Amino acid sequence: MVHKAKNGDREDWRLRLRDEIQRITQLPSVKMCQVTGLDVAVKISVGPDGKVTTGGTVSCGSVWSCPRCAAVVRGQRADRLGARSLVWLEDGHGIYMLTLTAQHWVNVRLEDRIAAGSPCARKSECECGQACPVQMGQLSQLMEAWHGIAQGAWWVGQMVTRNKGPVLWADRHHWADDPRFPAPDEIMAKEVKGQIVVWRKGFRDRHGIAGTTRTVEITDGKNGWHSHIHALLWTDETATRAAADELEQELFERWVKRCAAVGLPKPARGQNGKGGAVRVDPADRSKAGAQALARYLAKVQEAQEDDTVVTRDLASEMTRGDLKSARGSKGRVPFQIAADAAGGDRRSLLRWREYERATKGRRCLTWSHGLEKMLDDMLGVDPDDRTDEELANAEEETSGEAQDVYVAMGAYSQKVARRPGGRADIRLAGPAGGLPGVTALLDAWGLVQGTDYWLSSHFGENVRTSLRTLKMGADRAQAHTARLAAADMIPVSRTPAEWAEAAQLRQSVIEAEAARAEGKDPLAEQAQRRTAHAKFAAELKKARDVEATQAAMERVRQSTGWDATT
Repeated sequence: MVHKAKNGDREDWRLRLRDEIQRITQLPSVKMCQVTGLDVAVKISVGPDGKVTTGGTVSCGSVWSCPRCAAVVRGQRADRLGARSLVWLEDGHGIYMLTLTAQHWVNVRLEDRIAAGSPCARKSECECGQACPVQMGQLSQLMEAWHGIAQGAWWVGQMVTRNKGPVLWADRHHWADDPRFPAPDEIMAKEVKGQIVVWRKGFRDRHGIAGTTRTVEITDGKNGWHSHIHALLWTDETATRAAADELEQELFERWVKRCAAVGLPKPARGQNGKGGAVRVDPADRSKAGAQALARYLAKVQEAQEDDTVVTRDLASEMTRGDLKSARGSKGRVPFQIAADAAGGDRRSLLRWREYERATKGRRCLTWSHGLEKMLDDMLGVDPDDRTDEELANAEEETSGEAQDVYVAMGAYSQKVARRPGGRADIRLAGPAGGLPGVTALLDAWGLVQGTDYWLSSHFGENVRTSLRTLKMGADRAQAHTARLAAADMIPVSRTPAEWAEAAQLRQSVIEAEAARAEGKDPLAEQAQRRTAHAKFAAELKKARDVEATQAAMERVRQSTGWDATT
């Protein structure tokens, strides 16, 4: 059972919750997160301040289903987003925070499902090869509705057409007086071969939006799953409340159409036209300079489990879903669902597994094309193109000169990582007792010094340490990550016969590779056998045709006395 976390022990809570999630998860990559290593040993470092870090294990990098990886990845994304937003606002531009929600109900499905009546209706993926139709769940519907906001003609604009072709004028002033087309302040025109093509401005150009940043949040309450979108609108001009109200009204009208198009319920507008399904808030630093900017970037407050209030900045609001706790009627955030599932709640277990299936493979934070590079150029830093897995697998650093313990991979996996709360206890042993405290804990768990673990001072020159293998095992780590990703794609409902068929296929591939290694070509041998078989079949058919002809002639001779050969 995982208890609620206070502010001071969030890291400990994450590690213990991950142990429980690894017991109930259906995702192989999450189940093996920091359980398996890159090579023969795992390094445990204890800094002068007692801080414990580990190296040489493989992390899953899931920002949805792993509390530890979510904290690491989202934290680094938040740091970069915070720096980008500050330099953008300080350069005189603006940012609006957009929230898009849709009505939800008790029996709403979060995940996609194969349509009823299809051969694979009760399976997670189509296995019959007939491309069974899929009914989108709430999360996919929400993403599809967002694509109609930040993409397409409404967003980028379109050519005004007549008879399915662009409207051309020899005189650029004629279109301005044509009542069938937009007013001059709503369109742009460009010259093509001496004529004017009218281009209607999209939402992006009319409001001077340089780009967008989008993230998704999911909660589960008494009214079912509630997925909603947070997005930042990066504008060339400083953000104002009046402009935010104008954006909100136009976005609401568009959001109503998009929800109807994807099958979501009609969004509510809220009282007096405010709030509701669409909300836009500005970052306005023009009123009180830098102080107003700082207040805005730290304006989001969140009540924690112990009723204290923690102030988070804009970047955390966008990225740190792992820090959030749903309140009141808003229900539970995913890691609260996981904690309840770990406590034995059957319904929570089913909800958690549905959440895992719905979010698997999805990106949490996305940027419009070119926006990240532009902001990094303003910051004067190199683009951070690392994946979530690479961020999660980056080795932690200790402050000052650390003392190291190397634990054999097998012993670490079975006696530390598989022990409920074992990795969290290691983290606590460092501050409490330093290196002796860590080794005493390993001894208590049955690990033998010199056999299962070694101190760094006991290593000889001929012993490969985990630190060296980390440097030499980059390709091995990448291959391991690829295998985990491939394992996640395997349907969980595969039958024993299908597993046997897959094993037979793997064995045939192994045998073919072994034959090639011996200088044999299985494909050439198969081709020769097929050719010989075809030749034999042709000769056999020819012989049978001759026998049939002779038998027929004999029957004619016997019945008529006439010899057909004469």
